[in-house]
Amino acid sequence: MAPPSEPQPERYLRHFRDPRRVGRLVDANALAQATHPACGDHGQLFLRIDEEAVTDARFQCRGCSAAIGSLSILTDWLPGQSLDGISGLSLEDLSDIIGPLPRLKQHALRLAHQLLQAVVEDYRQRAS
Repeated sequence: MAPPSEPQPERYLRHFRDPRRVGRLVDANALAQATHPACGDHGQLFLRIDEEAVTDARFQCRGCSAAIGSLSILTDWLPGQSLDGISGLSLEDLSDIIGPLPRLKQHALRLAHQLLQAVVEDYRQRAS
């Protein structure tokens, strides 16, 4: 008998069904893209940063429900956050923000973390 499948957390599923902040951000001054090597999920993150704080965030994603839901939750949370605050986020911190994901969907958390680190790096390179 197969073990029962893990329950799907309602929060990321709500964001998957009705994602927020989807699309390109025309006035973005930081952007990043990444692809998870194991599953092929691909995401793009666009931020507007003013005075070292995120003022707007958008994303595009081609991937599973967890990847889309996680990036929707992340971009909802980002406005108002300081650049220093988001640059220091660990995977565990990000998991607290996004919420629990099933074991087989943890790659979505790693993709979101990779995008977040890359977008901060992009902003810092452009600013220097």
